[in-house]
Amino acid sequence: MMEAVISLKTPDTWVSNLAKKFDIHIKVLDCIPDDGKMRDLAEIALNRNELDPIIEEIKGMENVLSVDVEQVERDRAWVVVHTNECLGCCLLRDHDCFLIIAETGKEGEILWKLVFTEKRHLQELVWDLKETGIEVKIHKISKFTEKESLTERQEMMIRQALALGYYDFPKRIGIRELAEKFDVSTATLSETLRRGQKKILEDYFQK
Repeated sequence: MMEAVISLKTPDTWVSNLAKKFDIHIKVLDCIPDDGKMRDLAEIALNRNELDPIIEEIKGMENVLSVDVEQVERDRAWVVVHTNECLGCCLLRDHDCFLIIAETGKEGEILWKLVFTEKRHLQELVWDLKETGIEVKIHKISKFTEKESLTERQEMMIRQALALGYYDFPKRIGIRELAEKFDVSTATLSETLRRGQKKILEDYFQK
């Protein structure tokens, strides 16, 4: 199995437009098809911006149907954005490539980390994206190594545990209260955090 990092410049998406206007980082955690439309769960790093103007900007975008703020913690917010279906996402579903990470880059472009079994699968996807007018650049192709990255669930839980003070001394939140926020058992949360922390440490010491 192989992995690749590619960048897409798609001027009609709420993600890239928002990132450019406010100079913020956006990470799309999940995309769910919804009767010909799409629901995006995204994490927004506010970068000292007020949240209200950002939400109003999203609501005013042409392809956005609605936006709901799910959670806000310090300099970070989680939102669900209901949009007309994304062309890039549609094409992705038609090819044998699996999306692991989708986030904004330094210039507002969208970065995809993909996993695939044959190079032709990536080549066919890139070709079809370019045929629709999307500017695509391949930054990296390598052998897939799962230990290099956290799962979305592990990263989300560790990020929020850090923000809520679980790793502070003394702790500002305990494992039981944190588990209630995630609606999981303390054993499940403890194991998820442990596995995620192990990956972070492995990556740190490898570097």
